[in-house]
Amino acid sequence: MKSLCFLLISLFLWHTQIKAQFYGLREAGEKVGYSNLLPQSSDSLYRVVNYKFSYPTPIQRHQILAYNSKFTLIDSVQLPLGLSLVDRPLKIGNKILWSAGYTDSLNTNLTVPFKSAIVEMDTNFQFIALHPIGYSNTVWYISKLVKLGSNLFISEFSGNSYNSILYKCNLSGVKLDSIVYPGSEIVNLFPYGDKFLALGYAFPGLPLSNGSHKLVIDSNLTVVSATALDSVYSFIYSNPNYLPHKIGISPNYNTRLIYLNNQKYFIAGNTDLPYPGTSSYRLTVDAFFNHNDSILKTIVEENIPENTCYTDNTVFSDFRNGTLLKVSCIGFDVSAMSFYQTQNSIIRIVKMDTDGNILWTKNHGGNMNYRPRSIIHTLDGGCLISGLRYDAGRTPQPVLESFLLKLDANGNFDPVYMQESISNASVIKCYPSPAKTVLYFDLPLEQTFSVSIFDVLGKEVLWVNQIKSHESINIEELNPGIYFFHLTSGQKYFSGKFLKTVD
Repeated sequence: MKSLCFLLISLFLWHTQIKAQFYGLREAGEKVGYSNLLPQSSDSLYRVVNYKFSYPTPIQRHQILAYNSKFTLIDSVQLPLGLSLVDRPLKIGNKILWSAGYTDSLNTNLTVPFKSAIVEMDTNFQFIALHPIGYSNTVWYISKLVKLGSNLFISEFSGNSYNSILYKCNLSGVKLDSIVYPGSEIVNLFPYGDKFLALGYAFPGLPLSNGSHKLVIDSNLTVVSATALDSVYSFIYSNPNYLPHKIGISPNYNTRLIYLNNQKYFIAGNTDLPYPGTSSYRLTVDAFFNHNDSILKTIVEENIPENTCYTDNTVFSDFRNGTLLKVSCIGFDVSAMSFYQTQNSIIRIVKMDTDGNILWTKNHGGNMNYRPRSIIHTLDGGCLISGLRYDAGRTPQPVLESFLLKLDANGNFDPVYMQESISNASVIKCYPSPAKTVLYFDLPLEQTFSVSIFDVLGKEVLWVNQIKSHESINIEELNPGIYFFHLTSGQKYFSGKFLKTVD
């Protein structure tokens, strides 16, 4: 029993030590990721879709992390390797459907391009099945999934051939029909009343423009109307510090259309703005419009410092309970267009009502290079922001990591909350328990690890070296009873227990 007590104390100390050091761990140069927030549900948990790409050994993975109100990581779901989720999912009955791209399942050959698919999950975000949709081998990006009646719609864009393909599927993910738009670029799909809308560029029959093109499409894949957004939402921007310029909403895959009320829509985007004697700069452009494409209001933020711009592809918005939130960043050096720069940028948050009246604006950050990726309303009236940040001044080497930023209802940073790195988040899972013949471990973000298994007397009965998450361990030879495990991954240690039963 002394050996058992020693083992349990040792395991506790290992676990406590790692938990205490968790927020100080930084693995610069090894892992790169970004994170997208899911809307907060009635369980009050914050859920983050975290994307990881590691090198020099290329491994790409998505995981869904769940945090409680104190930002303690309490759960994680790791998805199959090579799977890349897009935007937000649809909940249909007792399952979740998500548009995604996928490559070879072993992720050993990153020259294999993405193909489009629909991912099926249960309501706990556990992976059920992958339903391949597209047939292109050169997919650059994929739209979100849209439900219209008893059908699903998803699109893919091939940058090599510069074609977009729009697919119609049933609710089981089976492809029913498709249409090709040669020379066109669909960047995303959105519900639009009893139809759906495609945002993109270079659609047939529309002139080249400064902004996105908009197609309204019915359930038979028939185009009902086509509009150039710069002709709808444009005006002459007359700030004396800039050249007069007719602006529009530039196409990018993060442009989000939001249904407000009474067939009123909001769209947040960006556009290029020429500055005298220099290259173009980018600023945000917001527009409110209705089903008849009548412009109700256009908002352009004007506080752009000289030689800086709003970063491309970093304008995100969210709508809940009658208010809109928008996040972007300023301070990005347009001359380099690289995230790995020795510079500081600011996270810019704007809250407005459905008539476009600004309720407040806030700036946060400024101490390193920030790039927000998503924003959501929180149930307490505040908001949560996720994104990437790069600290070129960190020693011994620069650090790129994901972050979460929690703000109160007035957009202020609350000291109770912390700006938290999620780059190294790990919640260990051991399943099934009880186990009969095989055992699995899910350790998010870790590439390989070693496992030692001990009986109740503290004797090591099994040791497995260099395994990966979801790989099975044969425990058929173990006697029924309680066992303890000790996992080692680099300098990290994790512990737990499981129950072995008879066959």
